Amino acid sequence: LLSSFFFLLLLQNQNTLTDASHGKLGIGKTSWEREGYECYCPVPWPLKFYDQNNRNLKISQISCGNAHTCFITQGDGRLYVCGSNDGGRLGLGRERLGTTVLIPECVEYMNDHKLAKVSCGATHTLLLTEISSVWEGETEYAKERKLVGGVVFQAGSAWALSGILTPKFTLVGGKPKNKKNKRQRLQ
Repeated sequence: LLSSFFFLLLLQNQNTLTDASHGKLGIGKTSWEREGYECYCPVPWPLKFYDQNNRNLKISQISCGNAHTCFITQGDGRLYVCGSNDGGRLGLGRERLGTTVLIPECVEYMNDHKLAKVSCGATHTLLLTEISSVWEGETEYAKERKLVGGVVFQAGSAWALSGILTPKFTLVGGKPKNKKNKRQRLQ
């Protein structure tokens, strides 16, 4: 993976190779950083993601900003973030503005959305949900197939898309999935 800010190489065995300053690599604080130096990781470094049941997760997509990194997991499309949360670019909420996340953290409130793509800018992050087709309608004869998803969320800088500071991921494009009607839930 190449980025305009820094590069992150994710090897097939889930090891990483890159600049680890500001916590953006997700490997925690290194001994060099404790001494006040910027940290560059010249050798592959293991980066593991685990769910709440301690199962290893695979990564399907990565994006790097200048001081943060975001990962989307394979299968369930969950978002993990690490690095600088200056300006809310990690989407962790107003109470965590200006903090640094040294080890990748799942953004739990986004778990209702199956994410397909992430794009990190200098001071913001954009997310795109998966597009899928569903059957909607009151009766078996009145159902029709519709495309849902493709919704865009933003966190971070006021200048990216929405024009306002968004310390949590906020809908900026598309319509969220319609809630299933009562009849579909019963079937």
